Amino acid sequence: MKKVGLLLFSIYVFVFNNIAHAQLWDNYDGAGGLTYTSEDVTFWVVSSGRYEAQTGGETTPEHSYSSYDMTGSIAGWELSNSKTNEWIGWMDLNRTIVSGWSSTSYSCGMVLAADNSDFNINTTVGYAIGFRNSGSPADELVIFRISAGITVGSNLPGTSTEIVSSGYAYSDANNGVNFYVKLESDGKWTIKYKAGAKLSDADAVDPANYSDGSVTSSTADDTYRGTTYKFAGWIYAHNSGPDEKAFFDNFGFGQNGSLPVELSSFSAIIVNEGIKLNWRTETEVNNYGFEVERTTSFPSPYQGVGGEAGGGWEAIGFVEGNGNSNSPKDYSFIDDEIISGKYAYRLKQIDNDGTFEYSKIIEIDVDAPLDFELSQNYPNPFNPSTTIKFSLPVTSNVKLSVFNILGEEVQILVNETKEAGIYTINFSAIGGSTFGGNAYTLPSGIYFYKLETRSFLRVKKMSLIR
Repeated sequence: MKKVGLLLFSIYVFVFNNIAHAQLWDNYDGAGGLTYTSEDVTFWVVSSGRYEAQTGGETTPEHSYSSYDMTGSIAGWELSNSKTNEWIGWMDLNRTIVSGWSSTSYSCGMVLAADNSDFNINTTVGYAIGFRNSGSPADELVIFRISAGITVGSNLPGTSTEIVSSGYAYSDANNGVNFYVKLESDGKWTIKYKAGAKLSDADAVDPANYSDGSVTSSTADDTYRGTTYKFAGWIYAHNSGPDEKAFFDNFGFGQNGSLPVELSSFSAIIVNEGIKLNWRTETEVNNYGFEVERTTSFPSPYQGVGGEAGGGWEAIGFVEGNGNSNSPKDYSFIDDEIISGKYAYRLKQIDNDGTFEYSKIIEIDVDAPLDFELSQNYPNPFNPSTTIKFSLPVTSNVKLSVFNILGEEVQILVNETKEAGIYTINFSAIGGSTFGGNAYTLPSGIYFYKLETRSFLRVKKMSLIR
């Protein structure tokens, strides 16, 4: 069969979700399961869907940590004003008050970005969020700059410097606090918070849900920047109390340039089976999959990226995504129900939480086949179903039917007028109706299928093997 068409082959980089938000990388109850580094892994356990820091009665070291290399999730991680770095988390203490960061005190926090996986050594520098002991009010959640590790201090660890206070003071009655941190493009730092139980996975990634308070630092702090500051994790100040614990959850971070799904190519090409769409992703986060959408409505019902008002789009298939990936992934889909004309396609990328974004749009022109043709069914032999394809160069009254070896008509697959184009029909040896109106289960054997139009007749043989 010969087909001609004008192909629009589009190669570009397109990132779904143009606005970056922190991604939830570990929720400690099934999603994520990251591998952390700690000075004593027995201090840190996953229990009841939370990450718990336990002292077990040990005094030294006074500050326990569990760190993670963010490049394990985002290969291009960089602490940068232009990257829109963001973090999310939830934490709580089984204490009535925060007593600070000395050798006999209690507090907790999250290191946002440090230059060493060992948070306890006094050469580690970076940024963190946590509860300080004094000030007004006391026990307040603040962002601070780490200049000598998470080591013995009082108000804050070591010689840390406070950057901005959230306005939220620790309260045991709240049973925790959810926090969101953003490094702004001007180098200032923003804290948002929501007191209480941890947010759901879907709510945790949306900054709008941290609605109890929001503060941005009055001045920039860009002391530390670059790819070196790639370690994040949880920190806990404790003494020897065997029953004291800190609880953590919703460990997340993100940045522009490493968004959930980065689409690096999207193309269409005419093949024997129809129109084949090919696309590639460079990175994926929480990618449930792609719904393939098509329109034949021209003039175009869209402008630029899909999703605006305008009709004509229909979903024609779904391709499962790879969830989380930092390596290129290739996908394809064949649209085998085409006639002559112009087609446009877009991808609806769907996250695991149901949110979605559209890709840019590609178009392709398909001319009618030059000849009538009936293709060999595939697979052949088959069990229990097979695919039959045929092409029409002009609009035709078409009948496609299946016969057994005795010449009895088993089923009529098509009996109507079809426009010029390429068609794919599925035939199953189980179900349906026989020529007598009864359901059937065909036995193994030789069968024939026949395509008839006013000017064309063709018969081919196929084999059913059970």
